[in-house]
Amino acid sequence: MTTAERSSTTTPDYRGSLTSSREWLQTQQGDWILPSINARHFGAQQGATPETGDKRSKSHAQLVLAEHFGDRLHQEDRLYVIIGSDSGQLLRYIREHAPMPRGSRWLIIEPEDILQTLRQNPAISALCDDFVQLVGFNEWQEQAALLQLPAYFRIDGVRLERSLGALDGTDPQYIELTAHLDAHLTAERFRKTAELNLAPFIEPNILSAPNFHGGIDRFKNLFAGQRAVIIAGGPSLDDQIDWLLEHRDTLFIIAVSRVSGRLQDVGITPDIVVTVDPFPISLTVSRQMFDFPEQTVLMASSHPYPRITNRWPHSLFCTGPLVPWPDDSVNDRDALSSAGPTVTHMAAQLAGYMGFREVIFCGLDLCHTPDGRTHAAGSSEASAGPIMEFSALPVVTNSGESAWTTPDYFAGIQAMSEIAEQSNTVRFINPSTNAAVIDGIEHVPLDRIAVPTTAFDRDPLDRMRQDTDNEARKRHLNALAESLETIENDLGKVANLAQLGLESNQAYFNLTHPDRQKRHKRRMQAIDRLFEGRFRRAARLAQQAAKRAIMRTALPHDFFALDRHQAESLASQYYDAIREQARRLTGTIALARERVATRLLEHDQNASADEIARRYVEHDEPERVRWLEANRATVASSAIEQAQSSYATLIDGLLEKDRQRNWEKRSPRASLRQIERLFSSRKAEGLRSLAESLDRHQDAETARPYAHYAHGLKHELDGELPEAAEQHARVIDQVDTQHDIVLLEHALLRLTHINLEANDPATALTVLQTAASINPGHWRLVARLALLENDAETGITALTRHLEQFPGDVERVKQMVRLFVALEIPDGVPFCEQYLPYCAPAARLELEAFLKDARNALESPGESS
Repeated sequence: MTTAERSSTTTPDYRGSLTSSREWLQTQQGDWILPSINARHFGAQQGATPETGDKRSKSHAQLVLAEHFGDRLHQEDRLYVIIGSDSGQLLRYIREHAPMPRGSRWLIIEPEDILQTLRQNPAISALCDDFVQLVGFNEWQEQAALLQLPAYFRIDGVRLERSLGALDGTDPQYIELTAHLDAHLTAERFRKTAELNLAPFIEPNILSAPNFHGGIDRFKNLFAGQRAVIIAGGPSLDDQIDWLLEHRDTLFIIAVSRVSGRLQDVGITPDIVVTVDPFPISLTVSRQMFDFPEQTVLMASSHPYPRITNRWPHSLFCTGPLVPWPDDSVNDRDALSSAGPTVTHMAAQLAGYMGFREVIFCGLDLCHTPDGRTHAAGSSEASAGPIMEFSALPVVTNSGESAWTTPDYFAGIQAMSEIAEQSNTVRFINPSTNAAVIDGIEHVPLDRIAVPTTAFDRDPLDRMRQDTDNEARKRHLNALAESLETIENDLGKVANLAQLGLESNQAYFNLTHPDRQKRHKRRMQAIDRLFEGRFRRAARLAQQAAKRAIMRTALPHDFFALDRHQAESLASQYYDAIREQARRLTGTIALARERVATRLLEHDQNASADEIARRYVEHDEPERVRWLEANRATVASSAIEQAQSSYATLIDGLLEKDRQRNWEKRSPRASLRQIERLFSSRKAEGLRSLAESLDRHQDAETARPYAHYAHGLKHELDGELPEAAEQHARVIDQVDTQHDIVLLEHALLRLTHINLEANDPATALTVLQTAASINPGHWRLVARLALLENDAETGITALTRHLEQFPGDVERVKQMVRLFVALEIPDGVPFCEQYLPYCAPAARLELEAFLKDARNALESPGESS
């Protein structure tokens, strides 16, 4: 009886034919891999001739990894958190870099089943030690703590990377791992970096200082016992805008700056606008805010984007210290520190500080709508369409449904809950049904919120705003000028002392004059005392700005394991970081002093608008011309026109960057992970919405096959297999095989599955063969399916193609030998002998015996049945 005849006596298990196990196979070029994860990445070129013995080429897997990662995994002072090990090849790639970068660690995380397979391989276990660790999901946090994760966060040294297998989503577990780790690390990064007054925040603090009218003290309990509405930029605002319009006069409104354009479109003027972030994107998304009337007050963090505070033409106050060093003459006693990743968090803290007993949020969602929207209409994000690429985390909404959110929003949910807990005298309400559930915030629909019938009395805010007259403003600016001058002088001395420390450290370690070592040591000790004493303010400022560079000299190194040269280098880095930051800050403060002089000139009625505008251009604040237009009688002049033109050019450049940023997050090719995430969680409505978004995508040609794929998966969830097959067939017809090869492979596999479900194994076999031409890991599945269909010829061809890629696969060699024996093909056994050199020694002996038995069976055909 032949093998084909034997198989016909049992019912074919088509579903099992597509199951791929975790087994080690050696590629043609000698790399041991798990084909279910990395066959497509590390398989040899199609049709290549197997090499044997010492003639094997350099590891193909290592070449592929080198081309993808370059030196990205070998920077100093990094903790690399890597999802997936690419069959352990990534461990080898990390190890083969010599010497290993100083101060770096690698934490590679695998799903539990893959981890156990890897740990059973002694060669992979040998690649792990205290610096390079391979762990599972259940132990990664403990190991990350041992590898000093918080310390690496403080030096901005944590990097999240994905292996090739994780990038392709070859196993759904990688998608879940990515989402979890991205969320955890994003939240932890915010908490750790929020503790540091880092360089990107110090410069905006200094450059915004000349614009502030004062600090936050005067706002304390300004509206004790009242109710406020905070308007955020989430998509639920679209459903709440009519309610806000209807009751505007009875509400006190605090709005985040990014909704300014939308509010102006519908005729809503907020009482307070809030801005926080020090990055240019803040100006891009909030550029319409400067058209609000003078009764709108701007509240900013200590470190807003300076061009926003430069351009604001009305009252402007700061929620934190006006300057980033202790100075009672300019800084208020109280300060609010941002407790969350969005401006809405600062608005919530501000409302509590102002004494409001009830706060209603509008537009606070912190999750995506079913069709993938993250922002309200009128925003650049809404205009660009739903985000396609993000690490998704499931959250429960106020309606009880589930929704996706991103890691930064997930951190925002936790932070908002903490704010609600700390503000225990404030009742927070979120009327949005589709918003994420936040502990400490009640969900009350708008129609159940009682609204007063009388207008809100905002006189306390108006009186406070009008109290800031010209003379008070001049006194404040003069005090600020004196503070800036003092700190500038001290910073110059700190830079000189750091230079002296650098020279003394080099002399101490060079041993040029050993008898002078004590003198150099005493000099460095004296410098440190001056840093802690006479120049403490300036030294602390420079150290804060250089904090990450300084921390690299202390953590996570073992100082006692350093040689003399390394110890000298670390100390030199310490002094050099302080020197460079002191010099850089001196330039920033000099610019701030010039801007203070300009502000004083603004209050001099004898100074002409043209003269002031010239200073705007000279000191790189052309956006300030908006203040001039709103507060001084101006006439056309070349200086004013130049300032206006410079600002227009600036904002056009920022808008183009914003469009590019939105485009990158919404590229159709980035949607594949989200499409399959929705399918695996059986969210048919989400798939429909995403498919329709792709149908409308502006890059229609690229988006079309992804839309068909999403429609096809939606039909599969609905049990409409013919319609699903039609959609997947369109993917195959329309896909760009050069750039969308993963989509093509996935569509072919889905079509294979549909044909098996429809009891059409012949078509399924043809489709699966096409998938195998893309990913050689599927050839053994083709062979299995062909043999279930009694197609021995196709089975042999598939096994041959598989063994071209994985010549050391002993089980598949045996399977082919059995076929040759069953079909009585005597040349088959000698053909299979070519694979012997690729087998491990123990397996080779076993295979040799098996081949000998096969030859004997062919010589005695009567015994083969």
